[in-house]
Amino acid sequence: MKAVKYIYIIGVLVVLAIAGCGRGTGEKGLTHDEVVAINERVLEKAISQPDSALMMIERLRAGDFSVIDTTGALLQWRGPLPDHFCDYFRAKVYAQTLEGEWLDSAIIIGERLITTDAARKDLAFRQNVLEMLVNACRQHRDDELTIHWYTELIGLYRENGDETEALRTEADFGLMLSGIGHADEGLAKIDSVLSLLSGKRKFNELDASIIALKRKVNVLKNMERYGDIPAVAQQMLDLMADYELHPDAYH
Repeated sequence: MKAVKYIYIIGVLVVLAIAGCGRGTGEKGLTHDEVVAINERVLEKAISQPDSALMMIERLRAGDFSVIDTTGALLQWRGPLPDHFCDYFRAKVYAQTLEGEWLDSAIIIGERLITTDAARKDLAFRQNVLEMLVNACRQHRDDELTIHWYTELIGLYRENGDETEALRTEADFGLMLSGIGHADEGLAKIDSVLSLLSGKRKFNELDASIIALKRKVNVLKNMERYGDIPAVAQQMLDLMADYELHPDAYH
């Protein structure tokens, strides 16, 4: 009887161990596509009903996914939405309203999230938070903070090896500098971006170059240097013509 008892106990322990391993390895974090899908649905609601969007987030925090239409989203996540994602979505709703107090809340939440373990360990999440902070601070007209978070975001892109996205963001940064009275500095930054992208036949670089040229036009308008704009427009046309003539070269 003792042998049977021990065999039974060992069997139970093995089953529990296997179940434990299953839970440990089966638990997956939210994928990028899932974060995007949830974010889109929350922000769609926030456009016309920000309060309802905030209530939706709290329902998601409790694990109630019936509050969003997941048709076609292929969401695999089940259970309560992690707090750091819920707080990020709240900040996005606040930032989208463009109201002073809500923008303050978006910035406060973002600055807290950027110091969390989630933001340190998950670089994609850190990037999302930084992008939200840049947008919120820019809308809030807080130039010092906007410059700070732009610098952090550009640095993160480079840390991730995404030089093209870093350059694209630097072009946006140059336009921002122009808008706060640093037109020469902003123009120099955009020209530097264009120089680094020059001659690169890749579609992503082409897109970044077109964006940088558009930002340069805006800066030249701010500086009332209208005579310089046609040459920049011609550069855009030349890039597009080259792409149309040699599409296979852009990979």
